[in-house]
Amino acid sequence: METNPTSEELKKLEEWRKLTANANDLWLQGRYAETGPLYEQAATIAVEVVGPNSTEYALALRNLANLRYVQEKYSEAEELYRRVLEIMEQEPGPANEDLVEVLTWLAETRFKNQQYDEAEEPYLRSVEILEQKGELALEQLSNVRMRLAHLYYFVGRYQEAEPQYLRALTTREQSLGPDHLDVAHSASQLARMYHLYTEFNKDPEPLYLRTLGIKEKALGENHRDTAESLYRLANLYRDQQRVFEAEPLYEKAISILDAHPELDELKTRWMRSGYAEFLRQTGHDAQAAELEERSGAWDAFQEMCRKEVRTREATIGPDSPELATSLEKLADSCLFQEEYDEAEQHYLRALSIREVALGPDDSSIPASLNGLARIYRFRQQYADAEALIQRAARIHQNSVGKHSIEYG
Repeated sequence: METNPTSEELKKLEEWRKLTANANDLWLQGRYAETGPLYEQAATIAVEVVGPNSTEYALALRNLANLRYVQEKYSEAEELYRRVLEIMEQEPGPANEDLVEVLTWLAETRFKNQQYDEAEEPYLRSVEILEQKGELALEQLSNVRMRLAHLYYFVGRYQEAEPQYLRALTTREQSLGPDHLDVAHSASQLARMYHLYTEFNKDPEPLYLRTLGIKEKALGENHRDTAESLYRLANLYRDQQRVFEAEPLYEKAISILDAHPELDELKTRWMRSGYAEFLRQTGHDAQAAELEERSGAWDAFQEMCRKEVRTREATIGPDSPELATSLEKLADSCLFQEEYDEAEQHYLRALSIREVALGPDDSSIPASLNGLARIYRFRQQYADAEALIQRAARIHQNSVGKHSIEYG
């Protein structure tokens, strides 16, 4: 028999609501690292007041699972999602949309964690639930089918990917209309699979053309997303030796990218490189060299390091050892490029984070010290470099032992 909550319990539940609301606001602002303590407090209150099988506790755990996913702590996220499912499945009645959302993110978590076989089951279960809901769930069903198709595509199960892509495309046409951007997305993915895997013996050109037509109509002919569709169609013509049809499409795609200098270079460089390769193949070496020179020097690895630093700072926080690891990778890249001032800043920050979080003699400290020492040697600051090397050696000796194989 259920009892009415006491005034103290009601007060705590109100605190749970405020904590959750505040954390959600921070989440929407992209301040992910600040949400963790709030979600954890909310979970503690929920389990204390309404119990470990309550919807309030499940919601708190789901919020924490979402945070761990964003922080790339996939094993922790999976464990939390599984616990949320255990609680939700105790509720009588038909499965609801919240259950499908948790199943979908459990599958995504396993995919990110390279548990590809285990990712399939929650996707399939989501599809089964949504199919029973009929027309009310068509859009959500198409989204899950696309994710499932991508899983099959990624692991090379192309024959199983095709029907999922086709059904997602049909469902999106039915629920959203033939000119919706989600329809273009489904058509584009199917076209790419037909293009790359000719065993299907199906022409991708109509799907590429349809994708391009939808984007030009919905976004405009000079939109940055239209550039990718132009580029992919040009690639198809190139592979089919239709050089004169490919060339103007490439030129149009690159001109759109040039008109949007704010675009992330990491996400557009592949199109510029592909066009330069096309130019060389068609005997336009000088034009290819000009394009590459205009694009400027660019280090893909360093840009990936910068992006990782930005992501970890936002999701885990500015004082985490994981961020220090990313900073050190970026510093190593800067050092390789002889960008010593920037490298020094990143090594110093990584060192500071580790000293505070892990202690001044942690086994991870020498990596930062050695990086700084290399910079000081290049600057001929030999005394400073020697002091760092001696400190690194002392920490290493204490952590592994003077006579160990690793030390010797």
